[in-house]
Amino acid sequence: MITGHVFDASALLDLATGKTIYVRARLRASIAEHATIVIPTAALARAWQLVPDHGRTVLERLPRMQVVHVDDLDDVIAHQAGLLAAAVPGLEVDAAQAAWSARWRRWPLITATADSYRDVTGVRVEQIP
Repeated sequence: MITGHVFDASALLDLATGKTIYVRARLRASIAEHATIVIPTAALARAWQLVPDHGRTVLERLPRMQVVHVDDLDDVIAHQAGLLAAAVPGLEVDAAQAAWSARWRRWPLITATADSYRDVTGVRVEQIP
C-alpha cells in the first residue's frame, strides 16, 4: 500500500523558507521510507506567490524529487475542489485542492493553517508545530 502526506501552500512556504524543521524532517522521512509527498498544483502556485526569492530554489527542485507527486488541476479535480471551496466558507481554491487530495487518498494534510480546514469533513490535518 502506498502511503504519504499532502502538503498545502503553508507547508511549502515553511519548507522553502526553513521556518521550522518539521516539514523538512517530514520530507526526509518520506525519502527514507519511500513514502509519497503530494503537492497540489494550486498549492504550488500559491507557494510561488508567497515564497521570497531566497526560498524559490526549493520550489524549483521539489517537483523533480522521486518521492514527490504533483497533483494536476484538471477539469475533474477543478470541479471537485471548486465544489468543496463553495461548501466551506473561506476555503480558498488552493486549500480546497489540498483538502480534496488528502481526503481522496485518506492521507494526512500537512499545514500551518489547520483552522482553514476545520469545517472540511474527512480530512486528517497534521498541524506544523
